[in-house]
Amino acid sequence: SAYHWSLQQFSGAAEIWPWNLSERIFALITGIITFLMSAWVVSSITANLTQIEIVTCQDSKRLIDLKNYLYDNGISSQIAMRVERNANYVISEMRRCKQEAAVELLTSVSEPLRREIHFEMFGHMLTTHHFFRHL
Repeated sequence: SAYHWSLQQFSGAAEIWPWNLSERIFALITGIITFLMSAWVVSSITANLTQIEIVTCQDSKRLIDLKNYLYDNGISSQIAMRVERNANYVISEMRRCKQEAAVELLTSVSEPLRREIHFEMFGHMLTTHHFFRHL
């Protein structure tokens, strides 16, 4: 019945109460674990949403600056829309393909290891040429 009681705690309608010591200990441990798990889930969701908000806020600020610049300089709406569409594309490409210079920790990786990274990234381009295929 302790298991049944612990499941009822999630729904908020506890009709069964723990009677003996083992049921009370189980109920206490279950309550503490579910409290910690729910706190962890809420904090993880909050942290992820905050990170998404920070990233989108930076992109939104850059796009607003671009729109203000285009408006202040009297750029026509057709060209402004094309520029904004291109800027959105550039932002999405920057998110999708991070440049090596933008990855801060790669500067601390040793040069031989960085060469191996480059070989794995670009080696397939060399093998398409018949001269390098046989090396």
